[in-house]
Amino acid sequence: MKYFLQREGRSFGPYSFDDLKRYQSEGRIGPEDTIRAEDSEQWVAQTEFFNPPAPTPPAAPVPVFMPPAAPVFMPPPAAPSQAPNPFASPTDANPVWNPPTPPQQQPPMQSNPFAAPGAAANPFGAPPAQGGFGGPPASPGFGGPPAQGGFGAPPAQGFGGPPAGGGFAPNPAASGAWPSPPEMQWWLVLLIGVFCGFFVLYWFYTQLVFVKKIDPQSKAMKMILGGWGLLFGGVITAALLGAILGDSMAIIAGLLGMVCYLGGIILAILGIFNMRTSIERHYNTVENIGLKLSPVMTFFFNIYYFQYHFSRIAEWKKTGRLAA
Repeated sequence: MKYFLQREGRSFGPYSFDDLKRYQSEGRIGPEDTIRAEDSEQWVAQTEFFNPPAPTPPAAPVPVFMPPAAPVFMPPPAAPSQAPNPFASPTDANPVWNPPTPPQQQPPMQSNPFAAPGAAANPFGAPPAQGGFGGPPASPGFGGPPAQGGFGAPPAQGFGGPPAGGGFAPNPAASGAWPSPPEMQWWLVLLIGVFCGFFVLYWFYTQLVFVKKIDPQSKAMKMILGGWGLLFGGVITAALLGAILGDSMAIIAGLLGMVCYLGGIILAILGIFNMRTSIERHYNTVENIGLKLSPVMTFFFNIYYFQYHFSRIAEWKKTGRLAA
């Protein structure tokens, strides 16, 4: 069964029970949020949904006093009378015996004049009148087809129906419940980064801040910033140790710098893929647009590849159409 989540008057979903349970454990379901099942119109608080009250045991039935039944008087059986003798002479004590009259046969049952040709006779009369007991239900009463727009009728054009205008159906979560991603085109980020390398670092930090907003459990920012710190810190530390210890300890300083450099790169790559996981999870569950990010493109072109999809999502949140 699927469920819907309501927050500040907006409806999200549908989700499975396991998804809602996981969102609750991650702290993504607020105390004021309400939940309903897809076959119900009643919204319940999320605390009542995840912790339903125990059913009240049925009350014991009250004993009913039954008075004892009065004894029934049965008269004694009458003595059997002696049958008359047909061969004795007729007297007052022995009247003339007359043979019993044979039983008359019942007339045959008449056929039903209202039955169809070849059908069996209907001993109960004509078929029920239109609309009477046993007849077909009148439309649109109980048992008839649902009225237009009533309970059980097909859903009207709108949420859950086919998208209007042939475009991508806008998700209710696109109405402002979640922030819009950075809107700059990827080629513009690349062009500015050619003339100002620090702009690429600033824009990557902007992307990390956005991912943290849509997934508070994301560890991408800590991993990437930690990787950068380990990378640059290791290089600077190795250079200082080489200058202090001299040529005799230069190998140790070089090995230390290489280990820090490789560790920083690996930690930054892991942070980038953690960032990819958060983006895909959000845009395949909360704001479901079926987003799939290539691991190869993420590895080689992470900043610009993410920005390409962020521009598409920002346009979708404005117009309701997802560009190819």
